[in-house]
Amino acid sequence: MRQSRASFVSSLVRLSSLQRCMIRLEGHPPESGPSPVPLNPEHGAIASLSRFHQAALLVYRANLPEVDKLTGNLFDMIADIRSFARAKVHPAREAAPFLPSALDPERLAGVARFFACLWLAWVIALFVPDLPNTVEFIVLVNSLAMSLFLSPQVPIAVMFLPIAFGFALGAAINLLVMPHLASFASLAVVIFAAVFLISYLFSRPTQVVYKMAALSLLVMQMNVTNEQSYNFLNIANLGLVFPLVLGVLAVARHFPVSFLPEHVFLRLLGRFFRACAYLASTLQWDPADPPTRWQRLRRVLHLGDLTRVPGKLVIWGNALPAAALGRSTKGKVQALIDSLQALSYGMQDLIEARATPQSQVLVSELLSGVRAWRVGLQNIFCDLAQHPEAADFGDFRSQLDAMLERLERQSEKAISDADRADLSTRENENSIRLLGAFRGVSEELVNFAREAGGIDWARLREARF
Repeated sequence: MRQSRASFVSSLVRLSSLQRCMIRLEGHPPESGPSPVPLNPEHGAIASLSRFHQAALLVYRANLPEVDKLTGNLFDMIADIRSFARAKVHPAREAAPFLPSALDPERLAGVARFFACLWLAWVIALFVPDLPNTVEFIVLVNSLAMSLFLSPQVPIAVMFLPIAFGFALGAAINLLVMPHLASFASLAVVIFAAVFLISYLFSRPTQVVYKMAALSLLVMQMNVTNEQSYNFLNIANLGLVFPLVLGVLAVARHFPVSFLPEHVFLRLLGRFFRACAYLASTLQWDPADPPTRWQRLRRVLHLGDLTRVPGKLVIWGNALPAAALGRSTKGKVQALIDSLQALSYGMQDLIEARATPQSQVLVSELLSGVRAWRVGLQNIFCDLAQHPEAADFGDFRSQLDAMLERLERQSEKAISDADRADLSTRENENSIRLLGAFRGVSEELVNFAREAGGIDWARLREARF
């Protein structure tokens, strides 16, 4: 095994020319660009290894070209950013499947939040007859609710400043500037200047909700019409409606689905581990017996959760208030999310490896051990979906070490007993890759358990308003 690892390390060292080119991009072109690296290990050294180690080395060699390709693409993109290359780089992007995106529970919760805002605004408009500026009130609630659909993690209180700025700017233009305008050209200049100012002040991508809110208030306060009229009461009445608008948005943040960051964070954690548990159960499917349509649909939906939830956790983890963090920090939360992202990659590798043809010799010898491993992983995922704080680093570590030692002994015995005619190199490689994927998922679970110890779960679950 040491020889196979040494061959793997030597292959990585041979990629160092590309690595140096990447590191030296500090504002000046590198002396040389990346070049293809042939991977031709010594056949004599490979022949001296056991079949088990040969297959493991083949797995390493299969992964290295992909690493070379990805780092080459990264080099090209950085070269384009730094103007070291003329050619534009357009990396291939996989289109997100429509069904998993459309049935995303968090997206459906955002839709429910939007309709709750709209219906509550209509109820107030119908049952409060003396409400000033009823139409503007409904339009304002609708526009702000749509903005929050794009960035649901934004607190309602934080939106007060951009709303007030758009209100004050629009009111000042309406009362002090527009009465003195004599042409449409001058009006266009004023509108352009106001929109440019708001877009400049809220130019960061994370401020898109603030920009949309300020622009909505600007348009409503300027009140540009064909027959222009100026009335301070319109501005004053809209100002009186502001607290009611913010109240509607605040109610919809808690009902019908809570959008408090700590609640969403825990909800996403549960979704992620439930997806892992179901996908682990699909590993027992017989390739000769195709799954039903419902099983395929569930698998696609859970694969969507597996790939998207870690990215959503990054957003909501950054939105956690200090009261929910307790003794933990944003850095510890980010480390926890990083372990989940690695676990997501490990699960995807495991599912992909399971779909390849397997060595019947290894399958027959390791069936009971691998099945026990899969069932153990599935049970752990189910427990973590309910109680992620119950992850025990020491227990996970000891279970993994014991399982690895037992399976490695069985694998070595199965391969080295005799020359089997039905033992092909490709199937042997696939089987070793499957065992490696199991090990990778288990290692990431151990890593998650270690990072989970730095989270103040009691404060995260504490009820607050």
